[in-house]
Amino acid sequence: IVFRMFLLPFMAASFMIKTSDVGTIISSMDKLKISKNLSIPIAVMFRFFPSFKEEKKNIKMAMRVRGINFKTPIKYFEYVSVLLLIISSNIADDISKVA
Repeated sequence: IVFRMFLLPFMAASFMIKTSDVGTIISSMDKLKISKNLSIPIAVMFRFFPSFKEEKKNIKMAMRVRGINFKTPIKYFEYVSVLLLIISSNIADDISKVA
């Protein structure tokens, strides 16, 4: 029941993230009369997720090239989490500067 409850909103958000750009998201929120104080952070948030996903894929590929695998899960999690925290901070700064 919980899965069905979240399936449609998740699919709609996934489709919106994949197919729209920041300008489209902001203009659609302007049509819905949502204030700029709310629409700009939401647009930045929706642009953050694809960039984060791409960087995560690049980190995993680089770790595979260097021979780091999931045999030691604690080290693997440490390597991935530290890099993702640093990269996500940089991505958030860049996207907020652009907005």
